Amino acid sequence: MAKPSVSALVDELGELNEQLAEARKLNKRADEIKAVLREKAEESKPEPNDGLTFRGKRYVATVGALPPRQSLRCTIQQLFSRLGKKKFLSVCSVTIKALMETLEPSECAGILVDDYGPTRPVTVQAK
Repeated sequence: MAKPSVSALVDELGELNEQLAEARKLNKRADEIKAVLREKAEESKPEPNDGLTFRGKRYVATVGALPPRQSLRCTIQQLFSRLGKKKFLSVCSVTIKALMETLEPSECAGILVDDYGPTRPVTVQAK
């Protein structure tokens, strides 16, 4: 089987992008409906481990239980005091955004490196 030409691939990508644009609209509407169903579920004040079911004429939707999660209930200073310097440094992380918001551009110059991403973006548009 022969490989498709670049021209054929470009046209196929354009057609797929049109279909994906329609799918994004559908996903947006589905997300809006899910948000409304979540609000309706919360109105009945269910326990975190309980889910609720809503019935339509053709489908049944379930708003599930809240997923468990963990979060820190201490300050960074308390965490540092509890773990000690060595353990704290082994688990802490710093975001580039936080550095840029905290440091002056001249201070970032010695820390942050500008580079290129791993892949080039590909866009397509109708002629």
